[in-house]
Formats: sequence, structure tokens, C-alpha cells
Amino acid sequence: MTATVVPAPVPTPAPANCAAPVVASLAATTNAPNIGQAVRLSAVVSDADNDAGCALNQSFTYRWSIAQLPAGSAASFNSNTAETPSLTPDLAGAYVVELAATDSTGRTSARGSLILTAGTCGGNRPTARIVVLAPITDTTSPALVDVGSDVQLDGATSDDADNRAPCNLGQTLSYQWEMFSKPATSTAAIDAASRTPSFRADKSGTYTLRLRVSDGARLSDYTTFDVTTCSPYPACAN
Repeated sequence: MTATVVPAPVPTPAPANCAAPVVASLAATTNAPNIGQAVRLSAVVSDADNDAGCALNQSFTYRWSIAQLPAGSAASFNSNTAETPSLTPDLAGAYVVELAATDSTGRTSARGSLILTAGTCGGNRPTARIVVLAPITDTTSPALVDVGSDVQLDGATSDDADNRAPCNLGQTLSYQWEMFSKPATSTAAIDAASRTPSFRADKSGTYTLRLRVSDGARLSDYTTFDVTTCSPYPACAN
């Protein structure tokens, strides 16, 4: 009797396009941004179907999401489907971003994640301060001047913690002056946008000036300074 040799079955090879993409890593232009600083995100995505032997040259689509935000934050991506989107922190704290990539066959990767930690720099409100430079120098309200004096004001001592160490952001302050009140018949006016505006104290009484400053992102509270006239000046200098 002759034995029949049955060949072993040959395994059917798995189709070449069976691999899902892999989010190998995520990166950011900085992992410790300032508040208001746009962060560009990028990713390294691989797919075995694109390696030698398969060479399918599959392309990827991207789906970015935010898994965690500081309480109260309204930050969002400029596009959650871009290959390299950006995110601008609006509050101090941790931002956890995630990415899932999908290849041309519809297979989707596991999510990769990255943590961005925004500090307080960029989130500080400036502080407005008023100094009288002329006809006398006075840092304390009220300043007493003679009727008819040209009063020179200065907002240069206004401050922003974002411009001091450790932030050193070099933000430029803009000025918003207001002649809040003045004697009823006065025609005094002020240049609202100047750092060093002036006005003529043309009538007897009190002129109340207000100033607030902006660093381009945040406004200070108003600070108020009174200039009071008297005639002759020495009579009320005490």
C-alpha cells in the first residue's frame, strides 16, 4: 500500500495594508508657553504599510483634540485637522493635547498625547500710574497749581509685571487718558493717547484725570489723579 503524502497547508499571507498608523511622538515649539503665546504643534506618524516591502505610500489625516484645559480656559486649535495646528494658552495651567491619525484605508492610530504647561507670564494686567511733571513735580494727588498753569502729566511710571524678571516680555504700553471732570466753564482738553499729555488749568477748581494702560492683551484698572487750582498758588501751597 502506498502512503499518500499530504502537503502542509501554506499559510495565507496577511494583506499588506493591514497595519494601523502609529503616532510615534508629538512636539511643540515650546512646552512651557506664556499666556497669549501661540504654540505650533507637530507629530511624527508612521505606518508599517509604507515601509519597504509594502511601499503603499499611504497618506494620513489628523484629528487633534484637547483632553484637559485649565478651569475657565476657552483655548482652542486654529484647526483640529491640520498637520501642524497651533494653540494659544489663555490661562496659566496644564493643556493636554491629543492626536489620532487615520491612514488611507481608514485605520486609525491610538492617541498620542502631549502636555503644555503655561505659566503666568503674559497674563499679568498692567498698572497705571500718574505723575505731574509741571509746573511742579508731584506724585501724590491732589497736585496744587496756579490758575492758568500748563499742567504736564506723565504715565511713564505705569508698570507691567510681564516686563520684569522672570518674564521680560518687553511689552509696549499704550495710554488711554480721560479728563473725567473739570470746572464747569473750563475748556481744558487732553490728548487721550499721549504718554505725556498736558492741559491748561484755565479755571479755578479741580480737574480729575483718569488713566488706564494696555499691554496689547490686557487693560489696567483706571487710576485717578486730581489737579486743583488756587490763586495765588502760595496761598494754598500748605
